[in-house]
Amino acid sequence: MPYEAVVSPKLVGPLSRPTLRTTWLGAATFGWASPLLSLGNRRQLSAADMSMLPPPSATVATLASSFASTYSQHGASLVRAYVATYWPRLVCIAGMQLTAAACDLYGPGYVLHQVVTSVQTTTSTGFDGSSTLWLVLSLFGLQITSAFVKAHLRYHIELTGIQFSASVRTLLFESVLHPNDPSCQQTKSNAADVANLFAVDLLQLMKVTSSLTMMWITPVQITVVVVLLHQLVGWAIFVGVGVIVLILVTTSCLAASFRGYQRNLLQRKDARMQIVHDLFGSIAMVKLNAWEEQFLAKVTTLRHLELVAVWKYLRTFWLLATCMLTTPVVVTVSIFAAYTLWLQKLLTVATVFATLALFRSLQDALIQLPAGLTGLIQCMVSISRIQREIRLHATTVIHDDYSSPDDDDTVRDNGDNAVTIAQGTFAWDQGDDEEPVLTDVNVVLPRGTFTVICGAVGQGKSTLCAALLGELTTSQ
Repeated sequence: MPYEAVVSPKLVGPLSRPTLRTTWLGAATFGWASPLLSLGNRRQLSAADMSMLPPPSATVATLASSFASTYSQHGASLVRAYVATYWPRLVCIAGMQLTAAACDLYGPGYVLHQVVTSVQTTTSTGFDGSSTLWLVLSLFGLQITSAFVKAHLRYHIELTGIQFSASVRTLLFESVLHPNDPSCQQTKSNAADVANLFAVDLLQLMKVTSSLTMMWITPVQITVVVVLLHQLVGWAIFVGVGVIVLILVTTSCLAASFRGYQRNLLQRKDARMQIVHDLFGSIAMVKLNAWEEQFLAKVTTLRHLELVAVWKYLRTFWLLATCMLTTPVVVTVSIFAAYTLWLQKLLTVATVFATLALFRSLQDALIQLPAGLTGLIQCMVSISRIQREIRLHATTVIHDDYSSPDDDDTVRDNGDNAVTIAQGTFAWDQGDDEEPVLTDVNVVLPRGTFTVICGAVGQGKSTLCAALLGELTTSQ
């Protein structure tokens, strides 16, 4: 009798597969997943069981093909292709975010103050139980609505991130495995760089939707909370706004440093992975020549530089998070101090409770802001790295319509020279952020002469030949 822990799903007795019929209630409560979860509790799932799920709106091949077409139509930009592909879903996500934010602010922004005020005035005017009951029931209904909306919001955000990551993964695979110019495949990138893109950068793309939506909804929530606080504490709120602006300016400076440190960290990681890849690729030669100590010293040096970059990265992240996490406490103290000392007003129970509840919402928004900011920075850095790799492999060979050597105009322009390059600058890809691989190149090749290009390894001999053949982009 085989062990149940290792038995193959095909050896298990046949079980009935329920027919899935998705209704509007099942779609609202994600009931279409219940049959699959129930089957998974009884036995191990197999690939054939995935047929129980609703048919997908598009397969991976369809998604990748559509995204690749959109990518080409929008100037080979991943950001533009992402917006053009998913903007209807992004609009839907924005609407759900606004609905969830309104439901969350209804309690602390309106209900709490009204209920506490009603309890305070019980001795003088009597307790208005009916209006208070309706307020509580309305709050309960909106909280249920918020729960449904947030569940679907999270589902669509995750779905968009997975589809975008899968499309970019397919696009990167095709560009690496089938470059337009196969002769340049080994000179443009290496296995370590591509492995880092798949292991690190592609995972960041799954968070691009959540980070992007968080970056626009959080300022809206902060603005609404500030308006509600102005209705409670008056002009004292502007003291808190000044503190928030000061902290946001500091946060912007830290965010710029954070992005630079993250880019430096990824570059250090790429350098270390490259030397490790070269080491294991030629381990026989290393052992034969007893180069273990030299390679160990080089790997240790690169690892030390990577640890320094990690320390700077984490230090900036800690400062950024600390600056944002202490914001609610500092803003609360400054507003209450201005309300009592500057405006000379008395803090009532309703004002204090409502203000603290709103500041709780403000604290949640301010906590989400650095998380969304750092996540968006990480996503943009990863997108730029992936896009650069795709563009490198998408470089096409340029064949200009050169004139015949017997052309009088050509001979008149170049004299006796077949090739003339004056102060040339060449790069593998177009773009302002692309660093040139050859700069200030001055070459004169006389017509009919035998020319030899010599130099040390890595000095650019093959790159110069590629530039002469039109395989590089001429920047100048």
